[in-house]
Amino acid sequence: MPVAEISIKLQLSQPTHHYSNPVAPELSITVTSDSDKPLTMFTWSTLLNPKLALLRNHFIITDLTTGVEVPQFAISCIRRGIFKRVRGCEDEKYLLTIEPGLPKVVSISFGGKRPLPKGSEWDGRVIHSAAGVDGLEPGHRYRLDVAEGPFAHVVAVGD
Repeated sequence: MPVAEISIKLQLSQPTHHYSNPVAPELSITVTSDSDKPLTMFTWSTLLNPKLALLRNHFIITDLTTGVEVPQFAISCIRRGIFKRVRGCEDEKYLLTIEPGLPKVVSISFGGKRPLPKGSEWDGRVIHSAAGVDGLEPGHRYRLDVAEGPFAHVVAVGD
């Protein structure tokens, strides 16, 4: 039986971002399958659940100006009950079906909340827990990679 291959493309809604912008860019993940049949995947702990992927440190942002990885906020363990993998249940949102030849797009705001003040002084850039574009420096270029896992070969470089 042939193995279906999927391709994944990462794209940010805007090529530049500045910390003073109150809205983070949107990260879109486009998935395409080469299968001739629909392919359904359970996405809970994968890149295809971008909200959780952002919280679980599935993305690596490297400052190309300095060569240093930007520290990202991560939750190491999210506890929940047993998943139900059937139609109509509350976990159905984690089932993603990719139709043959039709790209499927999942997206999320690629940043956390506004920067938090540290102590009593706040310059608008101090971050306690960076997520996505939070904490990136103006004038620098960054590379977005996918951390270890089934989609680790996906890379996006901004202009």
